[in-house]
Amino acid sequence: MTYQLILSTLLGLLLATTAQSSPASALDDCVEHYIDAELDRASECLETYSSKHPEHTAARNLWAAVQLLQHQPLRVTTTLPEALALDNPQTAALRGTALLHSGADLEGFEWLQYAVAAGEPEQLYRLVLTDVQADAPLIIIDLRDEVLPTDLLKPLWLLQEKSFGQAIALIAGQLEQHPESPLYLYLLGRAYSEQRDYRYAYTALSRALERQPQLLSAHLGMAGIALATGDLDVASEHYFNVLRVRDNHIDALNGLVQIAQYGGQTTLVREWLEHAWQRNGEVQIGSLLVQARLADDATDSALALSTHLYEHYPEQPQSLYSHSLALLANESPAAAIDTLQTLTHLHPDSVEAWKLLASAQIQTTELEGAIAALNQAVSLEPEHLAVRVIRAEVYLLIEQFESALAEAQEIQRLAPEKAVGYKLEGDAYIQQGDYAAAAEVYSIAFEYEPNAETVLLLNSAHWLNGDPIQAMSVLRRWLAIAPEETAVRLQLAMQLQQIGDANNAQEEYEQVLELAPQNLIALNNLAWLYLDHDPQRSVELAQQALELAPERGEVADTLGWALVKSEQLDRAVTVLQQAVATAGHIPRIRYHLAVAQYQSGDVESARGVLTTLLDEPLPANLRQDVDQLLAQVERAH
Repeated sequence: MTYQLILSTLLGLLLATTAQSSPASALDDCVEHYIDAELDRASECLETYSSKHPEHTAARNLWAAVQLLQHQPLRVTTTLPEALALDNPQTAALRGTALLHSGADLEGFEWLQYAVAAGEPEQLYRLVLTDVQADAPLIIIDLRDEVLPTDLLKPLWLLQEKSFGQAIALIAGQLEQHPESPLYLYLLGRAYSEQRDYRYAYTALSRALERQPQLLSAHLGMAGIALATGDLDVASEHYFNVLRVRDNHIDALNGLVQIAQYGGQTTLVREWLEHAWQRNGEVQIGSLLVQARLADDATDSALALSTHLYEHYPEQPQSLYSHSLALLANESPAAAIDTLQTLTHLHPDSVEAWKLLASAQIQTTELEGAIAALNQAVSLEPEHLAVRVIRAEVYLLIEQFESALAEAQEIQRLAPEKAVGYKLEGDAYIQQGDYAAAAEVYSIAFEYEPNAETVLLLNSAHWLNGDPIQAMSVLRRWLAIAPEETAVRLQLAMQLQQIGDANNAQEEYEQVLELAPQNLIALNNLAWLYLDHDPQRSVELAQQALELAPERGEVADTLGWALVKSEQLDRAVTVLQQAVATAGHIPRIRYHLAVAQYQSGDVESARGVLTTLLDEPLPANLRQDVDQLLAQVERAH
């Protein structure tokens, strides 16, 4: 009787009456055998019952529990097929336990992770039974360690609840008992990774892979660390290691799509997904393929596939999400908003859906709607950094500076070692005209992320604050250690040109063109600097610039004026007429056309162009030039 008492304590019973106080049903008999530890009879009874009622999942789960107590894990995988486990977290946990006991620890562990992600703890351990044929009493049986592995499920729950410190302490204790177990090493690595302690996470996961090279979860964990630290090649390698074992693993495919969106191996990822889509046609695969096509700039085919998914799976979140992405990529933000509103209605707890809705609304300038969507996303996940960054940017767009500053400071708290919060705070100060304060916080951003972007922000703040020497000093210090930074050198050249230091500006522009021979700004501005002392070189540079941007009137003006200076007047008139046609609102371009016409002998046309400038407010130097030319024209007329 001792064994029976232990089972009664560990495995359950019962809320409400049993067979002694109500008419016994077939299921009641099975439960009674189970409680009395008559496992063979319970198994036979549940097999008979389940064959008559195959849809009764709870009965199948109890049958699986009996088989586990009988140390028959392989029978469980038949009793609980994969399709059934996908629909019920408790079934998934039981199937995973059976696979672990049968030696398939990798697959079994994945089922346990799926069960924890899909269900609450009490759902996994508490088995609720009612007879499908009769109004039988409710029966609840507790499934404990002999059936479900608490030592694995508990740390998984702690990770799910973001209790990383508790999880690490628990797993460390379990590792002392199982020092060679790759599963506990993986759990420890995952806990450290979630805590963003990537050094310890990397060590634990590496040890797990040494012991079990095909531990897919550890590969995914290593890929996650590589993504977080910006090593896209290593992340891709681990994702492909997963796919070589399981070629349709959604998490690995999703990770590769994320990498592709950052510009890594887009064609290879797309080809892999194309094959996977052809094999099984699952909506998840199709959705990822849409995103891969978008990453590969195949926007038309992405929209065609997303439309197919949307038409066939109108209430599947994956099809709605991918269709909205394709619509946005094809410049249809209004249609994307409609799709995303459907998605947020069906899945109001999806942070990603609210974030994407806000992005679409920003494109259509529905900024108040975007704020409302972002507020909803923040209420669901207050520490979602990307959402808060977008919200800060929208606050800046609608000039709610206090809210923008508060958001920027919250971002600094959430990501204390990232520059983004300080950059946003600096942007808020810039828009308010407080350039000194902007320079101060941009300098902090530069300390956390010393790169060309933060250098240029800091430079601009000093420049706007009326300190060109300090502004250019920032650029020069950076170029001393990163001479190949084209954007920084270009900024220095333009600022030298603005303060009248033509010789040094010319030198910097020439170096920009050595690094980037087709840099439009450098070609155009350098052409202006050569106008007076080498007009033919000016024409050559301006011609290159116009070939790069034939629609830009101000670029055509540069070439036209260079042609005037080099006395190629007929061609100058033609080019400057083109410039006026596309940028005639710029008074100086019309003045240049008038000069070319006058010097080529077309005095009447020059007079006509100049009269359009008579009543316009012009800078003093341009007004003087216009008046002098007009006087010459009148004398010639």
